[in-house]
Amino acid sequence: MANKFNPQKYGKLWSTVDCELMHGAKAKFPQGDANQPLIGTFIIGGKRFELTYSETNRVIETMLDMQNVYKKAQRLGMLDEGCGTWRG
Repeated sequence: MANKFNPQKYGKLWSTVDCELMHGAKAKFPQGDANQPLIGTFIIGGKRFELTYSETNRVIETMLDMQNVYKKAQRLGMLDEGCGTWRG
């Protein structure tokens, strides 16, 4: 018998990540000071964020950078407490 799927093994937020496509005026026209319309809502941890196309690109690029930095730090042995790069 196969093991039951356990989303917790992927992290506490894994099962809360979702998105919804924007519809209506928000999807067709820029809102407020934005230059672009909203393309959708990003949902994580029960919080909802309405994002433009550029904002979704920024989130994607930031997460890819985080994965790359983590892999490099892991290879260099920089994941122990007190190690890492200076942030000031």
